[in-house]
Amino acid sequence: MAAHGALAGLFAAQSEAYSQLRPRYTAHLYDRILGWAGLAGQHAQRGLAVDLGCGSGQATADLAALFDRVVGVDASAEQLRHAPQLPNAEFRCRPVEATWLPDGCADLAVVATALHWFDLPAAYREMRRILKPSGALAAWAYSPWSGLIVPEDPSKADAVERIQRDLLQRFTPHIHPHLQRFMQGGYASYAPSSAEFAEVELETFDMQVPMTVQQVAGWVQSWSAFKPHCEQHGEAATRALLERYCEDLVAALGVPDAQATVRTRWPVHMLLARRPAPLPAGEQALAGGGAAGSAGLNA
Repeated sequence: MAAHGALAGLFAAQSEAYSQLRPRYTAHLYDRILGWAGLAGQHAQRGLAVDLGCGSGQATADLAALFDRVVGVDASAEQLRHAPQLPNAEFRCRPVEATWLPDGCADLAVVATALHWFDLPAAYREMRRILKPSGALAAWAYSPWSGLIVPEDPSKADAVERIQRDLLQRFTPHIHPHLQRFMQGGYASYAPSSAEFAEVELETFDMQVPMTVQQVAGWVQSWSAFKPHCEQHGEAATRALLERYCEDLVAALGVPDAQATVRTRWPVHMLLARRPAPLPAGEQALAGGGAAGSAGLNA
């Protein structure tokens, strides 16, 4: 699997769409993570969270409300340009496999909709290096490839699903193999070994988010397959395809226009791990620590 740094350009062209059109994560998701990590409760010591592959910082911003400090790390400078400015958040343009963060600094490492892009062995080494012995990892991603819109009228469900499925089929030839692997099996094949984390758990739950029909159609612009589709078929043709998709959804749902709010369902696949195994002494420097890591969190 290629390193995250080598794949950073996949989302660079649509960074603004990514930051504006991707759905925000729910409070339930963070409650589950904090509970697993032993960081729940009013008096929990939540010092530092690290958001790996943070993109434009949606999860980073959420974590900033829960932790004293947050560091977002991403290899795409263009994505980071759209990240929010927060007093307790820092963003680093670095490969996630070599963050240059200090050893044992983080209470929690999170990966929001990005683990499938990582060089997993190198990324897990880096997570083990930067996490405290009591630290935890939470990685999650949604897979709304079917049944995204849940119509209020069940009789409309088949027509709406057919429209969504037809659009996906048009983009499928342009979906990167890394993402196809996740679409086929979630994060079951991505879990770290028992030699890397002592406890690992996988779970799936539905996240429901109200969106307008226009937002649902616009979300497609944030897909990694959007740019390759534009390159092969032309940007004008691709945008015309999304306009027809939006119009077809409005007609099938029987709503007045594309500004109508609908209920959307996002199946979330979550990987939770805690008690990271210490790295052998000889691997510490190779994993991205060393002198650069000792420089602190404001380098």
